[in-house]
Amino acid sequence: MTLLVFLLAFASSASYLEKRRQSRTDPLTGSLNKDAIQTYAQLLIKRKIPFVILVMDLDDFKAINDTYGHYVGDLVLIEVTSRIQKALRKGDALSRFGGDEYIAIISSEGIQTDVLIDRIIKHVTQLLQIKNQTLTIKISVGWAQYNGDPDTYESLYQQADRRMYQMKNSLKPNSDAYLITT
Repeated sequence: MTLLVFLLAFASSASYLEKRRQSRTDPLTGSLNKDAIQTYAQLLIKRKIPFVILVMDLDDFKAINDTYGHYVGDLVLIEVTSRIQKALRKGDALSRFGGDEYIAIISSEGIQTDVLIDRIIKHVTQLLQIKNQTLTIKISVGWAQYNGDPDTYESLYQQADRRMYQMKNSLKPNSDAYLITT
């Protein structure tokens, strides 16, 4: 009887933990979802722990969906998530924020933001082979740094988002050059 009670309790807690994990992750990519990354950033702000927020957006992603279909688009998002994650360090957090947008929360300890952004761009822009198609993926990245000053998640996100759009707007058609603005 004790064993049965233990097994039921274990199964119940495992089910709870799985539901909790699912409520915090993006079902397509397995990365954190929008609420989870925002909660994490707000916790770091509350504890005054310095970090860098990266806002990333795939350039012209709609053309992939329109040309190859949403199935291929989903495969691209899964691969891009993997590539960004490989560019980050073990303790960094990544979220598919929505559609083709990503947010990463990076410990600012020992990090050079421009080097990290270049590493992400290099990982993401490698040619991608999906369903007998070779695709070129481009990404724009913006950033903001929290150093313990009174700041909000929203103001950091807006600053990083502005920088991301500066990069996106600086890209010329068919150009591989990316401009990182400070």
